[in-house]
This record gives sequence, structure tokens and C-alpha cells, in this order.
Amino acid sequence: MIVYAYLNSNSTLCCALTESAVPPGVSYTSFTVNSPDDVVYVSGTIRTKTQEELLAEAKQKALQQLSQSTMYYIYQYYPDWKQRADMIDVTNAEAYLTYEGLNPTQVKQLATQQILSGASYTQALFTLSQTFNSNTNSTIGYWLEQLLKAGYRQNFVYQVKEQYYSISQQLSSATALPLPSYTISVPFPSMP
Repeated sequence: MIVYAYLNSNSTLCCALTESAVPPGVSYTSFTVNSPDDVVYVSGTIRTKTQEELLAEAKQKALQQLSQSTMYYIYQYYPDWKQRADMIDVTNAEAYLTYEGLNPTQVKQLATQQILSGASYTQALFTLSQTFNSNTNSTIGYWLEQLLKAGYRQNFVYQVKEQYYSISQQLSSATALPLPSYTISVPFPSMP
């Protein structure tokens, strides 16, 4: 597009989309740009933004959008209220397991091993139950489930954040426009 850039009476940069829109008697300069925002007034000169300036702006905008879309993605599957509820459940589970004579640190270590090894929720719960609830105490079973579910959901957040950091590095290290496209694609864990 062609824009006609000029300074108004307050020395503010203005861009008109047609030559006839420039006030009479005002000197202007025409530029071919993608957007009127690509024209700047710097150090007494009206000019177009450099490729470096355009790239820096595009990176900043893309990183802000990435941050917002990442938060939206997490909250879509794991809302803030559920995150808080999981923290309470973990605290209660640790207290109850300790009361029953179990070491919650060992329980969480085994749960973490199962989650990080890629075990399904059902398989991980079976392993925890065999290890820490051989007498099938239903209350212990409930708290093992709560710990495990919270662990899978927290691992989901961790994986999304890993993907966020990887994408943000790609965007930050881009040397030319257009910037690389991205999609956050971490699946939410399958649990009953």
C-alpha cells in the first residue's frame, strides 16, 4: 500500500491513505509499506522502519501471543480452581498416608517414576496400589488416586511449559520474517 506521511501542526506523524487526504499546503513523503504503522518519525526524519525494527516488533508480538495462548491452553484443560484443589488434595493425601505409616515421599517418587516413564494412569495406579496398599484399604486407595491424578495433571503443565520454552526460543532466534508458525499440542492425560 502507498501511504502519504506528514507532520501535523503538533509535529505528530500522520499517514494518509490517499494523497487528497493530506491537508493542503503540508509537505509529505509517500512510502510503499505493508501498514501505516511501518512509517516512523525519528530524529527529525520521516522514514520506514528497518527490517531489524520490523523483526523485533514481530518477535515481541509473537512472544506475547505465545504466552497468552499457552496460558489459555493450560487453563482450558486444567483450570486454576482445579490446580488449587489438587494442591489441597496432595497435602491431605500426604497427611493421611503419614498417619497410616506410609512414607509420602516414597509414594510420590514412585508415582513420578510411573508418570515420567509414560505408564498409563491405570498401570501406574496398579503399581502404586501393589506397592503401598496391598491390604486394599479403600481410603489409602483414594488418596493414592488423588496423588496420581494431581501428578499427571502437573506433568501436563510441565510438558506444555517445555513446549512453550522451545517455541519461544525458535521465535527469539528468528533472523527474518515471517516468523515460524507454532501449535501447542501436548495432549491432556487420559484419566477416569
